[in-house]
Amino acid sequence: MADSEARPEAEGGSDNQNTKATIANRLTSFFRTSRGLALLIAATITVQVLGFWYIGHLLVKDRADEPHEISLGTYEYVGDHRPQSSIAEASFDLHISLVDELDEAARTRLKARRFKVEQDIEQLLRQAHEADFEDPTLAELKRQLQELINQSLEMQAVSEVIITNLSVDRVERGELIGSAKGESATNDSG
Repeated sequence: MADSEARPEAEGGSDNQNTKATIANRLTSFFRTSRGLALLIAATITVQVLGFWYIGHLLVKDRADEPHEISLGTYEYVGDHRPQSSIAEASFDLHISLVDELDEAARTRLKARRFKVEQDIEQLLRQAHEADFEDPTLAELKRQLQELINQSLEMQAVSEVIITNLSVDRVERGELIGSAKGESATNDSG
């Protein structure tokens, strides 16, 4: 009886192997036909496209987490201390928006040249005129900053300059300014 029970299992095992071999032969012959080859190519392309889409989706998601605007810090303008000056000093936070096509390259270059950009901005502010801060839109100052930052980055990457938290300390006409903090020059008697 043990022999009769063992035979069906052995035969079933060989049937299973025969079935696998038959399926493999049928698949091989199917993919050798032009229709099968076309189906294989279409499936491969579909998998690749889905893979690229998924990877691109992850990259866009990571990029979307980055703020569109980049803060460059807080800057100060100190007036020229002449009696006819109306602005003693001004301070503001400076931000920029980048051209979408150059965003990644510009961010990389900005990180590499951060101190050069800061130095150039500070130098521009030392040469600025109080009229730059008299304009309510600060259009000329923004234009100069945009041009300067683009030159520092050596690419036309800045699409917009944004100035926030602007604080302008004004001086009454005829009052002398002793320091950047607005102390009077006549107040040195102690």
